[in-house]
Amino acid sequence: MTTSTSITGAPDDLYLAIVSIKRGVRTVDAVTGLGLTWNRLRVQCSGRSTATLAAFWAQGPAPMTSAVTAQLNGGVAFTGSALISVHRYRGASTTMPIGAVSWANTNGANASATCTGGTDSASYGWSSLDTTAASSVVFVGVHTASYTSHTPGAGYTERSDDQTGTGADSAGVAVEDKLIAAVTSNVTVNGSFGSHSPDWIVIAIEIRD
Repeated sequence: MTTSTSITGAPDDLYLAIVSIKRGVRTVDAVTGLGLTWNRLRVQCSGRSTATLAAFWAQGPAPMTSAVTAQLNGGVAFTGSALISVHRYRGASTTMPIGAVSWANTNGANASATCTGGTDSASYGWSSLDTTAASSVVFVGVHTASYTSHTPGAGYTERSDDQTGTGADSAGVAVEDKLIAAVTSNVTVNGSFGSHSPDWIVIAIEIRD
């Protein structure tokens, strides 16, 4: 699965790729592109095991401009929907760009985000992410579906909201972010889906200045 357009390569900028896969828990074997090495941050199931969300990052002094590709379930036939959303951030630390990472689904956050027993809901929110540097940005990737529109949480800015496929079999990614001026404990990560209740997944990532 490949981005529909090329991504601009800029020295030392941070790139984050969010991959949403609908129809069961599946793997994301690798992300490639820009001539960079991509690092896996988290692959997370949804609360009813209908979807998977994965987060990867890359950074380097001399990236090329190219598409970005996610390899799904190598050697296994894929019949669901999938979407990749890639975002570029300028000014991130070149020595330690990624700080805290937290995740959630309809069962709860972090260790509680198990893959069975979840109940779909129209919003998400938890407060367990502790930033580790001043002027960090909390980047949030959300698995959605075609019948939902994502609304960012208080203080967050919506960066994208894209879907592919139709109805219950669609995959979607919404991205929001928020500047956190001082080192802060228990940053709230939240948002909502209007009148609809998807089997959502959320991954929150601290981008260090």
